[in-house]
Amino acid sequence: MSPKIIRTLRLILGALVLFVGAGAFYLARPTAHAQIPRPRPRPPVAVKIIFGASFNPVFYALRPQDGGLLWSTPMLTYDSTTPSKVDIFDTLIFTGNAGYVVALNYAEGNIVWKYMMNNITTAPPTYSEADNAVYVASWDYSVYALNAPNGTLKWKFPTHFTIYGAPLVVNHVVYVASSDGYLYALNAANGALLWKTAIGTGAGHSTPTIANGIIYIGTIDGYVYAIQATTGQVMWRLLVEHAGAPEMHVPMILGNQLYISSNSLTLYDIDITKQQVAWQQTIGACDNDPAVDSVNVLVGCEDGILHSYSPTTGAPQWTFHSTPDGSPYTIFTPVIESGVVYFASYDRHLYAVNEQTHALLWRVYGPGGTFYDFPSIGP
Repeated sequence: MSPKIIRTLRLILGALVLFVGAGAFYLARPTAHAQIPRPRPRPPVAVKIIFGASFNPVFYALRPQDGGLLWSTPMLTYDSTTPSKVDIFDTLIFTGNAGYVVALNYAEGNIVWKYMMNNITTAPPTYSEADNAVYVASWDYSVYALNAPNGTLKWKFPTHFTIYGAPLVVNHVVYVASSDGYLYALNAANGALLWKTAIGTGAGHSTPTIANGIIYIGTIDGYVYAIQATTGQVMWRLLVEHAGAPEMHVPMILGNQLYISSNSLTLYDIDITKQQVAWQQTIGACDNDPAVDSVNVLVGCEDGILHSYSPTTGAPQWTFHSTPDGSPYTIFTPVIESGVVYFASYDRHLYAVNEQTHALLWRVYGPGGTFYDFPSIGP
């Protein structure tokens, strides 16, 4: 089952629950589950933790060393998104949950505050320490800015169509792409429009990234754009794919190279100084964003295999089979942290794999539901 079908199913579930139960938002206290090792004494807040959302719907905090449970918190619907990587007062993390933005206590997992939007969200919220705010895009065509400590609304900016990707916040500016065909730059403090640039009707499916003052974003019609962050001027655009409507995923920047995958099942390395494709690799049924560092470009696939490619040549390097019997369960976007690759699989497990030896370090079962999307590393 492809990630897009999985996301669509969970969005339908989330929307149904939101419609029926929006007036009675109940979030139970954290509970442990027998399938995951019982929690040991909690570490200091500064210890890094893996957060995994699941179809239960339960939100988990796990130890990165062995996947042991630190805490778990039941959520409202089957539409929890990956949490933002935040470090506000060493206390809060943030996650999207159907039509809500929810703040959890970092150490214990208790609900601190929640904010209800007018529709669901499909991307994680973005926290800006400099602005002391959380920014999230919604299917109601709008971008919301919430005060991080208490979840009150700072401002709301309406676009003219659905936003599927997450906002990018840099230097007190919020960048967000909408399916109305524009990339918007908003004042992070008050939501005032600074500029908007036309990049095609498929713009709202991707999340922008930035490097050296240039915004990069892929669109559903096969283009990659480079846009000046302060003015909105298009510096260049590159038609990467020609056939059909090949949605380009979230771009990853490493030095002068931009790595991006598409739903035509191709992985690209674009030299952003030469503005041309350096290499491309057919990756099969791997409709996910890549994870990149200096030694690996990693892509999770529907065949249950994590694939590694050379960042410089695109040559295949190694593979990791997530299921011992070779069953084809979708692997979601991996995360690389301190030599360990973390990823969730549709086989209901969260995995940790040594990046150098490719050996399994641990795998944790998600009781009652599938871990999905990419895990997040806490501060």
